[in-house]
Amino acid sequence: MTPYDLAIYLNPRGDQREEAMRAIADHGLTRIGTDGCPWDVQKNRDELESFAGLMRKYGLTLQSLHGEGGVVGPLDKPQDGQIRFQRNVLDRARFLGARCVVFHNRYVSGQAELLTASQIAKMGVEKFDEVAAGVLRATCRYAAQSGIRIALENSVPSTIYSTGVEDILPVIERVAEPNLGICLDSGHAHLCGRVLKDEIQKAGQRLFDTHFHDNIGRWDWRKPIGDCDLHLAPGLGTINWPDAVKALHSIGFPGPVVLEGILGPGDKLKENPWKGADTYHDIISLAIRNWRAFERLAERV
Repeated sequence: MTPYDLAIYLNPRGDQREEAMRAIADHGLTRIGTDGCPWDVQKNRDELESFAGLMRKYGLTLQSLHGEGGVVGPLDKPQDGQIRFQRNVLDRARFLGARCVVFHNRYVSGQAELLTASQIAKMGVEKFDEVAAGVLRATCRYAAQSGIRIALENSVPSTIYSTGVEDILPVIERVAEPNLGICLDSGHAHLCGRVLKDEIQKAGQRLFDTHFHDNIGRWDWRKPIGDCDLHLAPGLGTINWPDAVKALHSIGFPGPVVLEGILGPGDKLKENPWKGADTYHDIISLAIRNWRAFERLAERV
């Protein structure tokens, strides 16, 4: 099996973003992903230029940009505003050279997951997907002008209607645009009790992007789901990664494999599970070593 290129997400507005970028480059990686941020191409051009300059300085390109919010705006309003909002995200992605933009599937921008779920239950999945398809179709066509792909991400259990690949495929079929696919979040899938290799195989050729990270499942049902979404480096939780590697190769996934959130919330080392005991170099080195070990193991088991 040919080893996959790896990419790592970072916070483009973090206080230590340059330190994170330097650490990524020092480990021989050339691609990154970025968390969502409200930069506007016209109003925040200086900030965008500054970040783009750092990417050039460290020889990095942007594989994946996380769009803020969901696939639709407030359901009691026309969706023209949401289409404009997503175009602003795409303008930012184009400026930075991103290849893929990720949005949360079956999610209303600015709302809690359970509120979105209750609205979907009230109006019905078919009707919600019809509204979302209108927005996504316009967004995909706009993205295609810049060669950008759109990927819909599976989410946590509280979303109810978007916990797995089978919740994304009907939306893709309804939109029917070739540049719409799936971003598979391994941690979310694991929290929802799904098997990562099965989700990869269900996605097939529609797997455009990954948000790979690890956790130990829903280890305490009294805690908010976010506390269980640990965003650990692969191998520090209970996901079966050798099976996932084999599944990626079985569907012909070209890569790169994008690791998301492993540097800590907002890349704040003191807020990760080790409370700042590890540096960016420590975390990135561990993630790469573990992934390469899983690739070798996948050839034997």
